[in-house]
Order: sequence, then structure tokens, then C-alpha cells
Amino acid sequence: MKNKIPCIRHITSADYDKQLLQQVAEIEKKVQLDYWDEGQILDLIQQDTTECWGVLNSDDDGQPSDKVVAYCIISTVFEVAEVLRIGTHPDFQRRGYAANLLLALIKAMPNKKLDRILLEVREDNYQALTLYKKMGFTTIHRRKGYYYIPATELEERRKCDALIMQYEHAVD
Repeated sequence: MKNKIPCIRHITSADYDKQLLQQVAEIEKKVQLDYWDEGQILDLIQQDTTECWGVLNSDDDGQPSDKVVAYCIISTVFEVAEVLRIGTHPDFQRRGYAANLLLALIKAMPNKKLDRILLEVREDNYQALTLYKKMGFTTIHRRKGYYYIPATELEERRKCDALIMQYEHAVD
């Protein structure tokens, strides 16, 4: 049996990608507190500046399947790409899929003529912060009390800061 190597591909608004787009929306609902539904994601990726990349799992023969296990929604304006959303299905987390998506975006920077990549993350999302720092992102701004964290039985609803992080393309 060959190694299972995930395939990264663009997910478009075309009819043939409808099933993949549905899977992105299902993952989004599982991993985001303020998730976007399929219609909202479709509206976004129909814009010229926004695209969705998905990681497709591989079957036992190493061939890409039609199962999305992670996704990244990116908006690009001039020389700056912003990661609007990134998520991995809970059953596939901690396997490097989000890192593969970010690495693909970083590698595409010269072709896309990008100077930097921006993203926003809750300051209490320690796993994501660890990944972003490992990938070379640095914090450039803090939005105080930007997120509301839902209340649990043990604690009241609280606010959480948002960190704006940046990856800058190294100039040779």
C-alpha cells in the first residue's frame, strides 16, 4: 500500500464542485463558533478576489478521494492575501492538513505576486497560534475584546482578544 498523500485543489462555484463545497460547509459548522453556511461560502468564492482550497483525503491506493478533510478560504487584494477561514474536520485534526494548506499558499506567493499573508485568530486558540508561529507568522495587532465566547454552565459569556498575524514574503 502506498503512503496516503493528501491532494490540495481549488474548490470552485462550478456545479461539479457542489459536493465538495457542501463538505467545506459541514466542516465549517463543526469547527467555527460563528460558522458560514454553504450559501455564504458560495457567495464569497464567486467573487474574483476570493478562492477556496481544499485538502482531499487519499484512498488506500494513494489516489485523491472526493472527501474534503480541510479547507482554507482566501481573499486576495493587490499584494496581500487574507486567510478568511481555515479548518480541519475534527476526525482529521493534528495531521498537518492546515499546515499543508498554509505552506501551499506561502509557496504560491511569488506566482500570485503576494508580499504578505494576513490572518486573524482568537488569542485562546493555542493550537492554531502554535501552528501559525511555526509557519513564520508574527502578531502585528491585537483587537481587544473582539470575540465573544459563549457561556458554559460554569462560566459566564466572556470576551477574547483577536490577534492579527502576518507572514511576509522574504525578498531575495
